[in-house]
Amino acid sequence: NIRQVLRQFPYICKSGFEIHHMKTRQMHRIGEETGISQNTEIRKLLKEWYSVRKRNLPWRNTNDAYDTLLSEFILQQTRIEQGTPYFLRIKKAFPSIVSLAGASEEEVLHYWQGLGYYSRARNLHATARIITEKYGGVIPSDFNELKRLKGIGEYTAAAIASIAYGKPHPLMDGNVLRVISRLFAVDIPVDTTKGKKHIRNLLNGIFDKDDPGHFNEAMMDFGALQCMPANPDCPSCPFGSICVSRTEGKVPEFPVKTPPKPVKIRYFNYLAVRTSDCSAILKKRTGKDIWQGLYEFPLAETEEKVAEEMLNQTDFWTKFFPGLKIEQLGGSIRKTRKLTHQLLHISFTLAETSVQAENIHPPYIVVSPEKIAEKPFPVVISGFLNTMNKKIKP
Repeated sequence: NIRQVLRQFPYICKSGFEIHHMKTRQMHRIGEETGISQNTEIRKLLKEWYSVRKRNLPWRNTNDAYDTLLSEFILQQTRIEQGTPYFLRIKKAFPSIVSLAGASEEEVLHYWQGLGYYSRARNLHATARIITEKYGGVIPSDFNELKRLKGIGEYTAAAIASIAYGKPHPLMDGNVLRVISRLFAVDIPVDTTKGKKHIRNLLNGIFDKDDPGHFNEAMMDFGALQCMPANPDCPSCPFGSICVSRTEGKVPEFPVKTPPKPVKIRYFNYLAVRTSDCSAILKKRTGKDIWQGLYEFPLAETEEKVAEEMLNQTDFWTKFFPGLKIEQLGGSIRKTRKLTHQLLHISFTLAETSVQAENIHPPYIVVSPEKIAEKPFPVVISGFLNTMNKKIKP
């Protein structure tokens, strides 16, 4: 009997092993089914919410891929409220990708003026030219093809592919990161590679492959209108007990982010000088810095604030125009401009010179009063020109 038991022992163990794993597989299957059920419920609730709360936006009233591309370039670093007038303005000036490609960079920057992050405008213009020359003016529908274009990363490529062409690519913008991080109480910083990868996996679980465009737009609207960064409307949230951070009373703790970078402080001292015929002396900004491709007055950037008495001394400006007679028209005007990770302290010193325009040499140029409005400027300089119009122009 003992020998029989010993001979059967391997089979008994094997049987027990299989039973154990069969139960384990069954438990995993039940867990998966529960997850699938919850994901389906989230999709259903989101779709119902979107049918009622959907925002009426001009680029949603058409299936034109150009509208999607243009709006996504504008909204990369801009709120919808601010970006919508620019969308309408640029679309009116350049109604097609081909007409945008045919414009000069300065024209595009001029229409973009005031929107900030001007590299977007330059990339948009470059991409329009590539699409016109390489694709015959037809915006690609393939995700990987889109990613090869200037200024188009994974997010913008997914937006164009899903919204304009119905391709199954989920979007992950700030709204989506916030919604998913709260919904599942993600304690990994969302602005890290690890955090984004984790959230993408969760997003893939609830993503609607059958209706990707509307799902992506619904998620973005939900984050903007319901699950806002501050004071989210939790009482009327359709997800109720599904939202982990809400059930745990920790909504304000999400999304988790890494500490912000220190703000860089810069001091810009401008010489707003005009020539004897009332033209303005300007210089185009180049290099990898803010406002690339825009125009400004002669600039002296300093490491600390310069006293007004110093600015009013002619010697301070001789580096720009050696030997030129410059006459101040009054004290300096000071402004502050806050950019991402930068704080600019800006001063404008009004001045004029009796030197003729032909004696001004590169990199400076002389722009007549009637041509100044055609040049693209940073917002702070454009505002200065508007408020000081009588002193800058005749």
